[in-house]
Amino acid sequence: MPIVLNNNFTEDTHGIRAERLNAIQGNFASIQPELSAPANVATWAVDCYDVYSQLLAVSGVETGESEGATLDAVTKGDLMEEEYQNARILGNSLYADNPTKLKDFNFESAFPDNRNDKIARVDQVLNAHARHVADGVTPTIPASAITRLTDAKLAYVAALNVQDKERADARQAVADLKERFESDTKMLQTLRAWWYAMMGKYDERIDLIGMVNPKPGGGGGTVGIPQNFAYSLENTDFTWDAVANATSYQIEKSLDQVNWVEVYAGTEPIFDYTPSDAGFSYYRCRARN
Repeated sequence: MPIVLNNNFTEDTHGIRAERLNAIQGNFASIQPELSAPANVATWAVDCYDVYSQLLAVSGVETGESEGATLDAVTKGDLMEEEYQNARILGNSLYADNPTKLKDFNFESAFPDNRNDKIARVDQVLNAHARHVADGVTPTIPASAITRLTDAKLAYVAALNVQDKERADARQAVADLKERFESDTKMLQTLRAWWYAMMGKYDERIDLIGMVNPKPGGGGGTVGIPQNFAYSLENTDFTWDAVANATSYQIEKSLDQVNWVEVYAGTEPIFDYTPSDAGFSYYRCRARN
């Protein structure tokens, strides 16, 4: 079972993320009377693990099916090329004395790598054979070889259609999981900030929501650099990961990266902020002890 060691939500593996959400879904109702988290957080917590684990499972299944369909398409493509090469050997032998008709098959060219070009090359052979039969050309490639080549092409085309569908399904499943991971990250950041505000930074029950407290610190020493410092246009806030041993944080703003002005000093790793001026500005975040 994965062990939660930090609150670096954006760096969660799927296992760590599932562990966090499982803790939240299982314990949130018992702590909510004291926590009084916002309604949107409470609603999310009811089934956050179920939703994420379902999307994770679907993503795994769809990815596996896509890989299986790709392998099948490769196998069917190899079989089609094998039948093509058999027809090529027969054609070169049977049409040795009729180079004009032999040229209709384009056997002298290498078999292509592109899927559409492969199908087009096989169709060229099948169409040339059909014309020769209609024109009464003799001898011709045996019907059994042509039938095998036709069947191999149809099987390859069918496998490609399945591959395309499974790839599309897999891409959508992965995209759905990624979108949920990102939205859950925002909810985790909100929940963490609310927990610190209501329960403090050193309440040991924080493991009930799949998180950890920063280690007690203060009075000197070094602290790390805040990670995942980012601004959300949607939520109009800065967020960052809590830093062990930090007692407060500072955000500064600059227009030229030379002169800096403080816009935030506080203990919480979240800051509601709407820029008051137009144009581009630089921001930096520091942890302090």
